[in-house]
Amino acid sequence: MPSSPDLQFAEVQGIRTRYWRVGQGPRVLVLHGWGAKIESVHPIVTALSTTNDVLAVDLPGFGESGPPPVTWGVGDYAGFVAALLDHFEWERPSVVGHSFGGKTAIYLAAREPQRVNRLLLVDAAGIKPHRGIDYYAKVGSAKLVKHTAPYLGPLGRRMRERIAQRVASSDYANAGALRPTFVKVLNEHFEPLLPEIKAPTLLIWGEKDTATPISDGQLMERLIPDAALITFPGAGHFSYLDDQARFTAIARNFLAVTENDEH
Repeated sequence: MPSSPDLQFAEVQGIRTRYWRVGQGPRVLVLHGWGAKIESVHPIVTALSTTNDVLAVDLPGFGESGPPPVTWGVGDYAGFVAALLDHFEWERPSVVGHSFGGKTAIYLAAREPQRVNRLLLVDAAGIKPHRGIDYYAKVGSAKLVKHTAPYLGPLGRRMRERIAQRVASSDYANAGALRPTFVKVLNEHFEPLLPEIKAPTLLIWGEKDTATPISDGQLMERLIPDAALITFPGAGHFSYLDDQARFTAIARNFLAVTENDEH
């Protein structure tokens, strides 16, 4: 990571927000995934800082930024990002979003297209997942225990805890005070928003991504009007880490283009 003077704080929507800004050139905002922070996108920021003016932040509730004041949805996070851009007087940067950061970027690019120059989505969330029968069996068991546990005393409480551990994802289990927000953003799906994205969009996906499978990227490529998908063989959900050299070359080439260059 950079030395401490490079990591600073700003007040955005009343939330103390940690950020890192480095480099020169066309402006790029980098958004991390759920449960992550600036450090997790450090390789992206450093790779782009040789060709771009790059800004990365700890989104509210993560890293060293303050929490959301209430339960937030993706639209609230996108509103925060818009306020962040206004704070720095960035009118039309490109946006890089990984996973949940990509989901937030999708909402922003669709709802406020004038704010986004180019969009780079890396193993992005936003597509409704396809659930198997095992998942629905676990959820059914959890609902049954939820309704019967009050009548079973201590045994019911223990049953409920065991079932919850089986059903809950690690993100949910680690969300702490952000659990209501996690549930809200997890249940938001943006297939209808994708055709509204006007920005040229590049999708980078790990072929072996199990969190947001490659089929999600393929669907986004079909639904976003100006989109292209690049698959990284052997890479997983953190494709930018699994094949850093290839990611760096592709991202630099895509994001070095300014809005004026396209006209």
